[in-house]
Amino acid sequence: MTDQEWIDLGRRAVACRAWRWMPGMLARYSGDAWYRVREVDTVALRRILPPNPRSAWPDFRDPATLGCLLALVGEATEAAALVAALEAAP
Repeated sequence: MTDQEWIDLGRRAVACRAWRWMPGMLARYSGDAWYRVREVDTVALRRILPPNPRSAWPDFRDPATLGCLLALVGEATEAAALVAALEAAP
């Protein structure tokens, strides 16, 4: 995947209803700016990340961030998500 495809994928995830930042995730911003999320409440997130956490995207090339995504999917309806992934597989 290109860098832009990774960015687009991260932005799609942030737009999801079940999305939330989790400790350990790698948040990226334009350029080379990145932040490792340490706390999850909104007030703390604002202190850790630049002013608008919604303008950040998760970098799924980072193993910890990918693991957090897997945990979010599991919380949202794991069986249905896994079947959908299986159906979409080539």
